[in-house]
Amino acid sequence: MFPLLGLMGLALAGSALVETSPQDGGQADDSPDPDATTPDRAGDTDGAVADMLVQLVEGGDTNDELYGSAEADRIAGRDGDDHIDGREGDDILAGGPGADILHGYDGADSLTGDAGADTLHGCLGDDLLDGGDGDDKLVGGAGDDSLTGGAGADSLLGGFGNDTLIGGDGDDHVDGATGEDSATRDFVNGDAGADHVTGGAGDFLDGGSGTDTFAVMGADVTVMDYTPGEDSLILHTSGAETTLSSEVTDDGVIVKADGEPLALLRGLETIDLDSITVQPARP
Repeated sequence: MFPLLGLMGLALAGSALVETSPQDGGQADDSPDPDATTPDRAGDTDGAVADMLVQLVEGGDTNDELYGSAEADRIAGRDGDDHIDGREGDDILAGGPGADILHGYDGADSLTGDAGADTLHGCLGDDLLDGGDGDDKLVGGAGDDSLTGGAGADSLLGGFGNDTLIGGDGDDHVDGATGEDSATRDFVNGDAGADHVTGGAGDFLDGGSGTDTFAVMGADVTVMDYTPGEDSLILHTSGAETTLSSEVTDDGVIVKADGEPLALLRGLETIDLDSITVQPARP
């Protein structure tokens, strides 16, 4: 069976099916395939797989642990609660049904959780994360990331960089507040549901439909769709005692803490300052 798999360019690694192409010493065509991803080493496996390059790793119907390498990998977990680690390279990782854990690490990675309560970590690079159905946790990490929770009560954390966060359907917690100045601007959208939307300095917040809570963690935050009497607004400030004030502009109402502009509430002409909650700044 194994010699036949080797001739077909396939190898078995645990419960995973690994598609390979020869690295050296074989009879395969060495010309590049424009439709294939950059291949990845299969590792230190003995026998026919030792000098192979991995192009595609596909798990089985059980709980798999699948790993990429320094090149651009395509890894699919399929059924089961899978752990997928792309490592270096611009990887495409798909968890499939089940509660999967995906790590992109280095490179501009694409991570898809599918159905189930998945955990997706982009880590380094400009990553694309999509939780799919289920109550998912998405963490962008460093880089300019795009996070979409999908259906379910999801938790999204952008991390550093200029991120775009969309909670999707469900009651989501969407947080783009990492970072200390407006040089990094996140676009944070709760979408449908009763969402908790958090933004840091320079961020744009949109709760979407539903009764939302907006948490402002820095200066110059723009809240696109705050509805007085329906939504809640929380300002995190560093002062022990904070005096709130407001200023009406052509764009809306600016809420200030001790004279410092914190939040622009677009489209409003007035604001009841007593309706705003003031809390200590997050450590």
